[in-house]
Amino acid sequence: MSMLHRKLLRDLVAMRSQVLAIVAVISCGIGTFIMSASTVRSLETTRAEYYRAYRFANIFCDLRRAPESVASRISELDGVQDWETRVAAYVRLNLEGVRESPQAQILSLPGDGSGRLNQIHLRSGRLPHVDSDREVVVSEAFSKAYGLAPGGEIEAVIYGKLVRLQIVGIGLSPEFIYEIGPGGLLPDSKAFGILWMNRNSLAATVGMTGAFNQIALLLSEQVEPKEILRTIDSLLEPYGGLGAIARKDQRSHRFISSEMDELRSMGIAAPTIFLCVAAFLMNMVLSRLISTQREQIAALKAFGFTRLEIATHYFGMAWLIAGTGTVAGTGFGMYLGVSLTKMYAKFFHFPNFTFSIPWYVFILALIISGLAATLGVWMSVRSVMQLQPAEAMRPEPPQVYHKVIFEKVVELVASGTAPRMVVRHLVRHPRRATLSVLGISLSVAVLILGSFMQDAVFSMFDSLFRLSKRYDVQVSFREPLHESVEHELRTIVGVRDVELSRAIPIRVKSSQRERLVALQGIDEEAKLSLLIDGKGRKKVLPQAGLLVSRKLAEVLHASVGDTLYIEILEEERRVIQLPIAALIEDLAGENIYLARRSLSKILAETPRINSAYLLVDSWHMEETLDALRSRPGIASMAVTQNLKESFLKTIAENVRRMRTMNMIFSMIIAVGVIYSTARISLAERSRDLATLRVLGFSHGEIRNILIGELTLLTLVAIPLGWLLGYGLAYLTVNMFDRELFRMPLVVRFNTYFYAAMVVGIAMLLATWVMDRHLRKLSIVEVLKSRE
Repeated sequence: MSMLHRKLLRDLVAMRSQVLAIVAVISCGIGTFIMSASTVRSLETTRAEYYRAYRFANIFCDLRRAPESVASRISELDGVQDWETRVAAYVRLNLEGVRESPQAQILSLPGDGSGRLNQIHLRSGRLPHVDSDREVVVSEAFSKAYGLAPGGEIEAVIYGKLVRLQIVGIGLSPEFIYEIGPGGLLPDSKAFGILWMNRNSLAATVGMTGAFNQIALLLSEQVEPKEILRTIDSLLEPYGGLGAIARKDQRSHRFISSEMDELRSMGIAAPTIFLCVAAFLMNMVLSRLISTQREQIAALKAFGFTRLEIATHYFGMAWLIAGTGTVAGTGFGMYLGVSLTKMYAKFFHFPNFTFSIPWYVFILALIISGLAATLGVWMSVRSVMQLQPAEAMRPEPPQVYHKVIFEKVVELVASGTAPRMVVRHLVRHPRRATLSVLGISLSVAVLILGSFMQDAVFSMFDSLFRLSKRYDVQVSFREPLHESVEHELRTIVGVRDVELSRAIPIRVKSSQRERLVALQGIDEEAKLSLLIDGKGRKKVLPQAGLLVSRKLAEVLHASVGDTLYIEILEEERRVIQLPIAALIEDLAGENIYLARRSLSKILAETPRINSAYLLVDSWHMEETLDALRSRPGIASMAVTQNLKESFLKTIAENVRRMRTMNMIFSMIIAVGVIYSTARISLAERSRDLATLRVLGFSHGEIRNILIGELTLLTLVAIPLGWLLGYGLAYLTVNMFDRELFRMPLVVRFNTYFYAAMVVGIAMLLATWVMDRHLRKLSIVEVLKSRE
């Protein structure tokens, strides 16, 4: 072992506590990077393999009804590799012992197996027989929610007919990795499921013999789907086509892709914060070490060591610390990645969900941490290498203690000797004090960011369920009905109030952009289903024109006053033009609202509705649900209380887990920064403190000087951390500003107080450790002259 290598190990052992603090911060940053990169890679590879093995389609289209001959014409289009038609219907299920009637989508299977596209992976049981007329396969998530298994039976109301179905298998499909019902925000396995049934039997039940109402296409890899989508729309328009969509807009695929985008963003933002703090700590510790080793550096130069060798020695120390942090962070990141993968397995339904990390992620992690370490010590190494040996042999000249520019302010603010020493020391070292404040403030910001997510989620919960959804039950009808059905609904036992709504599928166009959405007709004086924006404010429906989601307007490159071209995708398929009267900053989906009566006039129809919101007396809830269940025209029922419970169970648990993780990370940052600052201050001022002890100052008075310095830095850092935290929350809101979900920018007072309290506790821990070091201070050794 060379002389420099032995010196490196001795130096690391001597400052082991500060090295451990830096290693902890680096491991957090690398751990977050590894967690994000590995989880994204696991999702990508698992999804790609699933899509390939079970032939997930590239194009999907729903329609009212078309003969099989139309599908043959579509299959002849250039670039179409394979195709398949099927029959689909939304049904209501009656389950024994369940008061609500969950909704399900029932899909047809060809008689020769699970089909050519979007094939089924069987978990247990078998597929329906060719000649069976009542056998079904049930999706795994729905079967687990209700304890269903092969051999069991369920009742389904299919187009008004009560049919008893026999379960023969439990399965999965690449089409429903994220299994969520129409208009849903989150997967709720107790409210929605998927069934697969023999095509001949299903077609006969719903009146689709010899016809289809869904088609899926698999394209060649080099084909651009845009032109094919237009052709399919024109071919299916006479048959009630609802607009063909590419895979990127398919509901399940879209949700997973959005989640992976958010993970990628987190994999960049979080490690950047941690590694910046690590670089700062590296600079603090090693710059102090280099400044105290001036004589050693001069001696090494005198003995023939080159500048490059000495610089490599100090860079090697930084790289060794970074490498140790990378190794620890890799293990930590793999643990977090496995935990996150298990969490995603509850949401995303794959046949096999395997955790994997590509080899290049480890190399990239090592390079990133190495760059952070290099940047952290570059200036210190560069400055000391420029010293000539003769100059470096002399001790660093003592600092000139003249009056600072803020001397009068210091005297006014700090009357005692110790407080004035604290303030003057910080003012005379502005760079170090600024970096210390910035490091502590970053820990405050990380805490606010973690708690902000909880604030935002529960604010979203309040907007959606407490302020907006004031009804108890939402019912959807199989076909649009005359608004006079309101009187019938009011006669049901327990129903206290009723509101009606009408939704129609449309293709909306503006500035060469278009989207397939639903135009929602609602009552102008709605009381049960209110329009609430992201700040919890009620939005009034305009007297004339459209109320459009801000995100949809952004996607369409439209604004208030612009005219939207709306193609109605049902019955006569008219094209109308309506202006945007106002925008709403809502939290989910791409929505367009219009007064219900105005919508009826535009459609030139008597007022019709296809859903209703019911306010129900809690004492009669079961009777009300029984009465609704007995009406065959009702396609689905959604109980608001169940939606609330599902939301809290799904989201709140994960948010609390993330908040705990952020608290640990921020504590590591805070303790690392405060402890390193205190150790450096103790090392630099040990002579001054020992002199004060000789002059009669007590241990407590000396300790108060260090504690006062740390306290002052922390007090300055906390407000700055609040500002940085709010800024990070703002960036996060913009990062989550997607078409599926938007997060409100809500940071509550409790979050600011919580962040300050946690950092305050970290400061107390650091000062407790420093007090132990201060008690071991040897006055005789410290006062020995170095000159």
